[in-house]
Amino acid sequence: MKNAINIIVSAIWAIFRLVMDLITYIDAILGNFMKSVGIPASVQPILLIIVAILLIVLAVRLLSRVVAVLIIVLLVLLLTNSIDPQFFASHDQRPVAHLKQDSRASVRQ
Repeated sequence: MKNAINIIVSAIWAIFRLVMDLITYIDAILGNFMKSVGIPASVQPILLIIVAILLIVLAVRLLSRVVAVLIIVLLVLLLTNSIDPQFFASHDQRPVAHLKQDSRASVRQ
């Protein structure tokens, strides 16, 4: 269960990092382009902020369904884990109290 939750959270963070890396890359390219064209330094941050906002909106529109599905799966896993922590536990992950009782029973037999 914990592995599934960690995988979903990692996927959400990977998508977030991908979007931020793309915005940083485009920001650097546009910054160099504006310097070479001769756009004043006082105007460049305003243009870069506008482009960054547009890229974020584009990323949200393109990736919204994927992120929404990942968040729904994460919430279902968290809810299931909070209701019954042993629901997804395998037989190897039984509580220690059960293991002690099992070992005593096998010794007596």
